[in-house]
Amino acid sequence: MSYRLILHPQFDSLESDLQNADTPEPDRYQRDFFRRLMLGAKFKLSERWGSYYVADFNDHQVKNHIARLEWSPSSADTLYFGYQKAPFGNEDTSSSTRLKAIERSANTRFWNEVIGLGSYHSGIFYTRAMYPDLKATLALTHNVKSESDWPDVGSGEVSLYGRLVKSGSFSDGSHFQLGLDLGYQAMENEREIAGVSLFGGALVKGYNLLFEATGGAIDLSSGEVANAFGWHAEASHSFLSDFEWVARLSSVDTDGAPLKLSSAIRKAPASGYAYERVDSLYLGINYLIDGDHLKLSVGYELGDGSSAISGPGSTESVEETVSGFRVRGQLSY
Repeated sequence: MSYRLILHPQFDSLESDLQNADTPEPDRYQRDFFRRLMLGAKFKLSERWGSYYVADFNDHQVKNHIARLEWSPSSADTLYFGYQKAPFGNEDTSSSTRLKAIERSANTRFWNEVIGLGSYHSGIFYTRAMYPDLKATLALTHNVKSESDWPDVGSGEVSLYGRLVKSGSFSDGSHFQLGLDLGYQAMENEREIAGVSLFGGALVKGYNLLFEATGGAIDLSSGEVANAFGWHAEASHSFLSDFEWVARLSSVDTDGAPLKLSSAIRKAPASGYAYERVDSLYLGINYLIDGDHLKLSVGYELGDGSSAISGPGSTESVEETVSGFRVRGQLSY
């Protein structure tokens, strides 16, 4: 048996600036809270069978984070049965303890949180190590984020995912990773979502570089199809031994799918307006007291929403800017 503990005490202070709107600006969001308080345990039941459970106790409620049974028929193959993140979006499936920025990008939040492609689902997940540096993942899950609903192929309540990741290194010691995600999700009223995400990363001369581009077709309730596209790029580098700076850009063009700034920028003040275009910038510094086990992060985030689609008032020429600071501590054991 092994145990898992993650503590993320956090402070957010974000304000919204509405331009050309006939409604009042929302109040500043300012709060200190536990972003994550996770406890987990992993059990090795036999040579081939195991189980893994992680619960999150943040915000005065208990939520399942991972709840799965694991079976390894061979050293190269693993099957997971249960509840976890589906393999779509590299930033979304990366552990929060290893992310450089405090919160995930606007691009990731649009596809995984707003649209629901990827994120948490119940289902069957299969991973195969094809070669030492090439791994493939397939998943069959329920089509909505639910802890108890299982995929029902007969009724069409399914989502399908595939991932292929290639990693390697160069002769100078630099490392790289390239990956491709595919996702399909059936929705109610015979609507569908199909997406593809291309991602990569490299560690070159001390610079950690990451990039991800995501595009897809989204059936809207109006009957139209939105061909949305988004991306984010991140760079980080250590300095003064125990510190690292982080810079990230992100942009999303939803092609008509509504995206609120309060959804794209986590915990941003809710104005009620939804936009077709969202751009964001993150700048931060991490103090690595003990690597990713114990660290302190401070970041500034700026988000801009344009081409308003809907809202509590007239959307003509309405734009919105959200800006503010975040501070997070991390204890990972």
